[in-house]
Parts: sequence; structure tokens; C-alpha cells
Amino acid sequence: MTLKESVLQGIETADDKLLEELLQLIRSRTTKKSTLTLSDTIVDFFRNSPLAEAINSGELDLSRDRTIEADRFVR
Repeated sequence: MTLKESVLQGIETADDKLLEELLQLIRSRTTKKSTLTLSDTIVDFFRNSPLAEAINSGELDLSRDRTIEADRFVR
């Protein structure tokens, strides 16, 4: 018996409450994936990164020191 056949057999014998829960689970998983864009997932990744946590806690300061002279490149 294939996986698909096993699932269909399980659906035929399941009660309505279980089927409703299964349908809600399937909808929630497919809806979230389809509404997220690549840029959303990248933004979320960096917002939740350890680097962002260090900056938010004050452990790391990335502000620019304006008293230091800018780099000069020689051609």
C-alpha cells in the first residue's frame, strides 16, 4: 500500500473533528509559506540573529565615530 493509499484509507475512517483539525493544519502551513516572500524571510533571519540581539542589548555599538578622519584612497 502506498502512502497516498494509506492516507486516503485513514481519511475514510476518521471522525469529522479529526478531519477538521487536519484541514486547519494543512491550510495554516500552506498559507504561511505562500504569503512570505524571500525578503521577508531574510529580514526575519537578521532581526532574530545573535548580532541583532547584541546590538539591542548594547553589547555592540555600530555607530560611526565622526571624529576619525575618513579613509583616503590613493590612485
